[in-house]
Amino acid sequence: MKSVKLIFSLLIVVFLTNCSVVDKYSQASDFYQNKNYVIAIELYDNFLKKHPDGALSIKSKLERSDCYYQLGYEAYKKQNWILASRLFFLANSKIADRLQDNSYYKLSEFYKLEGKIDKTLEYYEKILKYLPNSELTTKVLYNRIQIYLERENKYFAFNDYHVLWKNFPESEYTKKIQPQIDNLLPFYIEKAITFKDANEYDDALSLLFKLNQYPTKLKDRILTEIGNVYLLKAENAIQQNKLKQAKQHFDNVLKYKPQYETLVKNKKKEVCSKLISKGNSILQEHEFDKALKTYQKCFILDENNQRATSKISKANKIKQDYSLAFEYKQQAAQYEKDDQLNKALEYYKKSYAHYHIKEVSRKLFIIRNMINSEKDPKGFARSVVRNHNRGRLNDKIMLKYEEQKTIHGEDIVKASGWKISYAVGKYKYEVRYDILTPDRNYYYAWRIDLRTQELNPSNKLSEEIMNK
Repeated sequence: MKSVKLIFSLLIVVFLTNCSVVDKYSQASDFYQNKNYVIAIELYDNFLKKHPDGALSIKSKLERSDCYYQLGYEAYKKQNWILASRLFFLANSKIADRLQDNSYYKLSEFYKLEGKIDKTLEYYEKILKYLPNSELTTKVLYNRIQIYLERENKYFAFNDYHVLWKNFPESEYTKKIQPQIDNLLPFYIEKAITFKDANEYDDALSLLFKLNQYPTKLKDRILTEIGNVYLLKAENAIQQNKLKQAKQHFDNVLKYKPQYETLVKNKKKEVCSKLISKGNSILQEHEFDKALKTYQKCFILDENNQRATSKISKANKIKQDYSLAFEYKQQAAQYEKDDQLNKALEYYKKSYAHYHIKEVSRKLFIIRNMINSEKDPKGFARSVVRNHNRGRLNDKIMLKYEEQKTIHGEDIVKASGWKISYAVGKYKYEVRYDILTPDRNYYYAWRIDLRTQELNPSNKLSEEIMNK
């Protein structure tokens, strides 16, 4: 029984409280309905402090907003722009916003006439920031650009133009400001060139692409500079051996500046010429696969490069010939090791016929000398010394002999002729030539290696006549 009484008591309290809430709302609403907006606002404020939530609180906020709007509208009609703008701001509604921008604009015009340009800019900013959908946006942007240009604040002027052009390309104000922007663009083009000269290519392109969006008479100059930057990026990529990137940059050059077609073609040709020269040098070192890869890099820049195609074909043929030559050389070396000199000579010839390996050329010379040595060692030794240095050693000795005959008489001077004797070591011989005179005897002697046909003087006299 006690619990029933308690519940009943609580229900009575809730009922009385609700009645109190409704009464307080109704009191504010009555003043609102009677257009006593100032008192209504105060009562709505008091009500909302105690009752921030619920259906009546929502209704109170809407009606309070309208109070502010109505007060603002009265101030607006009286051209009290400051008060109107403040009240519209407090109203915070779409209907208030429709007049709020006009209030801000009227204030901006007022301060402009007063020469207070900073205050004018302050109200322009309020329109653009807080009322982005205002029909005055294009006009405000246009006016603010004019102020920035007068103050030579090119950066802010250009940013506002970008917003104007991007969002309202067909606006009369966008078209109206265009000639002045054309006068501003050279400044930014030069700035892009400064970025380019400092090797800040991406920053230069970012600015130039932004400029290229706009309808301007300077379009060709902008495209030319874009082409120039991509050329530099291509050259930089080439220096880093990043040919795929270079190809992309060259493609972009032609995309934005097709008039550079011949220039790009010559640049690619120059790069390919260097690659081919490098490939040729590598090929001489018999690194065939590396040379082929170097030639093939030309196709990254020019997929139809005829020089590279020709070089690759020749390199593959040389690679094949070298492989056969090397195989024959290996077989010849085995025959040489087994003292089958004629067989060794045969296979060294086959090797050399396929590819002129320097080592094989030397081997052919030595094997022929060895074969001739085994046939007639002394006769071959005599032939070698007589033909040494194209016969000049023999000529010098003969000249010395004739000189001595002239001095002492032909019958007095005696010459031994070329005398050959075996020396220590296989294929090693000693060759001598003696000239005997009444005053002095000349004993010329050399050790000769028949394998290599090398002569080493055995005394000072022989060394002197060799070097004379």
